[in-house]
Amino acid sequence: MFPVVDGVYYLADLSTPATTTEDEQRRNLMVKEYFFCKKYKKQIEAKAKKIYAKQMETGIIAPYHCNYKVLEYVADTYK
Repeated sequence: MFPVVDGVYYLADLSTPATTTEDEQRRNLMVKEYFFCKKYKKQIEAKAKKIYAKQMETGIIAPYHCNYKVLEYVADTYK
């Protein structure tokens, strides 16, 4: 979970067939990841919210976690 500024992203069209084998493999992986995230959406969101709340409460950034305060600051100042 990290902040994303409106207008700097776009939706990927995964229904369009790829033109190369490499692109098709990448598309297939993205489709698998999409369905995995969709299946476990509630658990993923709950865990992300728990990690975020703990970091905001303690100020401790666990290994391999984002510094959410810095990400939020950068997102707020992005033009």
